Amino acid sequence: MDSRRIGVLAGIAGVLGLAVQHVPSFLLGRWVDEGYEGALPMIGTAGQTVVTYNLLIEIMTPLLLFVLAVGLGYYIAREVDVAEDYRHIGRTIAIGSTVGSALAAALFMLEISTTTSGALAAFFLLASFAAMVVPVVLIITIGALAGAATSYFQTVDNSPPGTAEGGTGTPPDSHSEPTR
Repeated sequence: MDSRRIGVLAGIAGVLGLAVQHVPSFLLGRWVDEGYEGALPMIGTAGQTVVTYNLLIEIMTPLLLFVLAVGLGYYIAREVDVAEDYRHIGRTIAIGSTVGSALAAALFMLEISTTTSGALAAFFLLASFAAMVVPVVLIITIGALAGAATSYFQTVDNSPPGTAEGGTGTPPDSHSEPTR
């Protein structure tokens, strides 16, 4: 698997991660503002419903994003030698997920930004942009490396003890008393 393919997969994960993190809240906000009757089941009053769905979104978002990232890393580890290329893999995942989530965030920011101008508005727009992208990139990069490491260590653990691929590399009786 080449760097370009890893970068593209990480970029797709960045777009999906940003979507998982922000689209449910955006849709819930629209539902509250515009009143999509019957779109979501009501739980008590309208306020209780919004609070319940916001809590569910806050609980599920990091879990889904992390599972997506670990799955990406697990897939990559099946295709690449993790022990030799982990720095390159990590860098490629970080760059790819940054590009993908930054492009998606830019489109999202165009949708929600106002036409106000000025230095303070630009600062808030950039800060909001960074607040959208940075958590997604960190979770995807760390989760993908964790998934790759998990896959690698499962492979190493399946090799016989004392071999170059796994185990301690010491003879099986080196820790026991010598027999006479």
